[in-house]
Amino acid sequence: MVKSYFFNGSTIVAMLLLLATLLAWLIFERYAESFYTSLIIIVIVLLKVRAILYSFMELACQDLVWRLVFNAWLGVVGTALIFSSFSSHYSL
Repeated sequence: MVKSYFFNGSTIVAMLLLLATLLAWLIFERYAESFYTSLIIIVIVLLKVRAILYSFMELACQDLVWRLVFNAWLGVVGTALIFSSFSSHYSL
C-alpha cells in the first residue's frame, strides 16, 4: 500500500518535474549569459510542459489527433521561443 502511494506514475513525474526545475535554475545561475543556456532551459521547459500535458491533464489517454495537435503546438511555441532567444542574443 505504501509503495504504490509513493511510487505511482504521478508522483514520479512530479519528482522529475521538480528535478528539472532545479536543473534549469542551476544552469541559469551558472551560465546565464550564453545563448546555449537559453536553448537548454527552453528544451527543459518544453519537456516539462509535455510531461504535465501527458501525465496530469491525461493527454496520453486522448485520441491521436489531440496528441498531434498539442505536440505541434509545443513545436510552434518552442520554435518561437528559440528564435526569439536567438534574436535577442544575436541581433538580426
